[in-house]
Amino acid sequence: MTDELQRLQRALAGHYRIERVVGRGGMATVYLAKDQRHQRDVAIKVVRPDLAAVLGPERFLHEIRVTANLAHPHILPLHDSGVADGLLYYVMPFVVGESLRARLDRDGTLPLADAMSVAGDVADALSYAHRKGVVHRDVKPGNVLLSEGHAMVTDFGIAKAVSSASGEQLTQTGVGIGTPGYMSPEQAAGATDVSAQSDVYSLACVIHEMLVGSVPARWLSHEEWEAGRFLRASPAQRARFDALPAAVEPALVHAMAIDPARRPATANDLVRALASPAPPGRRYSGAEARELLGRAAALEAAEPDATAGFSLTGVRRIAAEVDIPTRHVMAAAAALDQPVMAPVAAPTSRILGLPAGWQVSRSVDFAVSDREFPALLDIVQETMGTQGVVETTLPGVFAWASAVGEDARRAGGATRVQVSPRAGRTKITVSSDHSLSVVGATAAGAVLAGMLAMFMGNAGAASVSLPAIGVVGVGAVFLVRRAIRARRERLEALLERITNQLARAIPPQLPRR
Repeated sequence: MTDELQRLQRALAGHYRIERVVGRGGMATVYLAKDQRHQRDVAIKVVRPDLAAVLGPERFLHEIRVTANLAHPHILPLHDSGVADGLLYYVMPFVVGESLRARLDRDGTLPLADAMSVAGDVADALSYAHRKGVVHRDVKPGNVLLSEGHAMVTDFGIAKAVSSASGEQLTQTGVGIGTPGYMSPEQAAGATDVSAQSDVYSLACVIHEMLVGSVPARWLSHEEWEAGRFLRASPAQRARFDALPAAVEPALVHAMAIDPARRPATANDLVRALASPAPPGRRYSGAEARELLGRAAALEAAEPDATAGFSLTGVRRIAAEVDIPTRHVMAAAAALDQPVMAPVAAPTSRILGLPAGWQVSRSVDFAVSDREFPALLDIVQETMGTQGVVETTLPGVFAWASAVGEDARRAGGATRVQVSPRAGRTKITVSSDHSLSVVGATAAGAVLAGMLAMFMGNAGAASVSLPAIGVVGVGAVFLVRRAIRARRERLEALLERITNQLARAIPPQLPRR
């Protein structure tokens, strides 16, 4: 029997009969006890002695009394509180059931209907408390109890008491305010006077874990908030989101905005957004859809198989991220040539046997942030000696072209660079389409040969015109080959520079391979 248990039994004798420890947390130890006056089971939470010394009984009891005034069917009520032999304690009903934390540890995720039921109960409790001016500050699965098909929120008040304690003294206890993974950005930054939107953020993290199996690993970017999608979700998480109603993901993303003002006003608003029809996505023209799908195929084929092919399933998944319906995927796939959609070597000219294009790709084992894109643009423009055009492509993808449309035709082709972070990796692709240069060289060779033939014929030396034509043709091929070789060397140097730049941007905690 521990010293704390003996002290508690002596101090509360005649009021509560302490039976056993039923749980331990970062702030308190939970005992099962019998309320001897009312003959009912209760849970007595005893604050850790070192934390109690920091809080002090007055601050603690004041915040607990605020909780005692909360009367809601999904808030675990407070029966009693006080100081017993120097121990700070509070008494709540003993709930027969389990915590949401225990359920998630056992099952991993919850069915959608169960998760929405839990979210609705918790949101209703939080919205009620917020109207009363009480912010929980520590919404997490461990503070949600499940019993008889309903959820109840517990531990209102104790987090507020902790947050009002001295930061220096609190650090000495090893207790943080809130729980990593569920804390809002403003709370993690050390703010103590947080608003109801802090609880909304935490609730969104809990719902994310119930549906996906984990909490988000990082704060969301502004691009993710605007897109309403977790752009850096893992493949497993993406598969789970794709199986959920369309409204769920954007609702969670908006509830996790870095700026509290951009989150839903209440927890109930968040739950309503989860069940609302998703806003219509941007509509794409046929030409835009074909362009995006071609890029999606290149992304999906980051690890091509022996046939260098692509799967329509992968393309559909990526296209869905920009709201392109499956029927458009199928139609565009039928209209596109497979060699264009897959990262394979470009065909050669059937006239002169010259390569009509060139492409090389390299994959690195880390994901690159879009914060590196401006530096990449500087490198590409400096190496290629032209400003080029930053092309519109999939979210989070860097794409550059030396020329597009009529400008590319006049230039005899175009060079393209694409950096595509996906699933923890980054693929770098550098390609050059110089088919028009080959055609031009062929035509130029033919014209020169014809002119030479005419000249030689007029000079009475028609007998040497055919060899002369051959010499001119071979010369044209030689010049084009040399130009293509020089372009390829430049693109190989560009690929190396981009790779080195990205390697320098690897966070220190990631291994360099």
